[in-house]
Amino acid sequence: MGDEKFTVIRDTREKDNFGFYFDEDPYCAGTLRTKLAYGDYSIVGLEDRFTIERKESVAEIAKNFVEDRFWKEVEVLSMMEFSYFIFEFSWNDIAGYPHNLNLAKKIKDKIKIRPPFIFSKILSLTIDYNIPVIFAGNKMSAEDATYAIIKKVYKKCTT
Repeated sequence: MGDEKFTVIRDTREKDNFGFYFDEDPYCAGTLRTKLAYGDYSIVGLEDRFTIERKESVAEIAKNFVEDRFWKEVEVLSMMEFSYFIFEFSWNDIAGYPHNLNLAKKIKDKIKIRPPFIFSKILSLTIDYNIPVIFAGNKMSAEDATYAIIKKVYKKCTT
């Protein structure tokens, strides 16, 4: 690997209008869209050691937290050398959930998942599974954080 540029892998399951693409620059050769076994982003050659799982909204992660499939994936991520969760929302967004959703009150009232449950599951990711969680606050900051992590992991793995 050495001094060459890294190529970011974007999983094919990431929807076209969501997530990130990284253009060529002095460090990055660009983004390759291919299927990853786990996570949403990795680096060519480091797929078995590194992944980033992106979550767009509190509603998305709340739904994931009650799915067995999600926790099976978390088990695998916890065994990787480098794995991260990037949230395109803030801790405060969770605190306001579901009342901060743009939905009718009668629909919001049917949502049973509440902030304490979500907070406890996030703490489980970091404490029980040792997976860092980055609250980026918005999509642009999440993209910047993702790129910074990719760049740092690549440097660590190639020096």
